[in-house]
Amino acid sequence: MSEHDFEVQHLAFSHDDRLLISAGNQLDGKLFIWNTTNGHIVSSLKVATQIFPDGISSICWGGYVKDIKLRNTDRYQFAIAGSKKLTLWALDALHGQCSYELVQTNAMVRDYQCMTFSKPNEEFLYVGSTSGDFCSYQVKNKMFVFSQSVCA
Repeated sequence: MSEHDFEVQHLAFSHDDRLLISAGNQLDGKLFIWNTTNGHIVSSLKVATQIFPDGISSICWGGYVKDIKLRNTDRYQFAIAGSKKLTLWALDALHGQCSYELVQTNAMVRDYQCMTFSKPNEEFLYVGSTSGDFCSYQVKNKMFVFSQSVCA
C-alpha cells in the first residue's frame, strides 16, 4: 500500500479473492487494483479527483460483467459510490484496462454509504444512503429500480 501518498480509506477483495482494491482518502485521490497472489499492481486509477472530487464513500466487487445473454465474461465488475454519484466499472485484469459508466440515479440524489450486488447473479446493485433508505439499480441497464425507506 506504499503507492498511496496519504491514508488508505477503502479496501475490497474480489469475489474470488484474486484482486484487491485500495482507495486512498480525498487528499490521496488514488485507487489501485492489486493481484493478491504476487502483490503486483494490475491497474491504477486517479478516480477520486476526476470523478469523485469530494471523495469515495464505498467500493464493492460484483463478480463478472455479463454479456447480452447474461453469461459471465472474463472481465471483473465493481462499483464505486461518492459525491452523490454511482459508477459501474469493468476491469480486464489481464491487460489492466478499466472502463466505467455512470448509473442513472434520476431524482435519487443521495449520499451513498454502503452497497452490495445481489446474489447469486449480480443483477442488481443495492445502495444504502444517509437518508435512511436504500435504492436498487439494475446493473444491465444502469438504471434506478426502486427506493425503500428503512428508518426515519
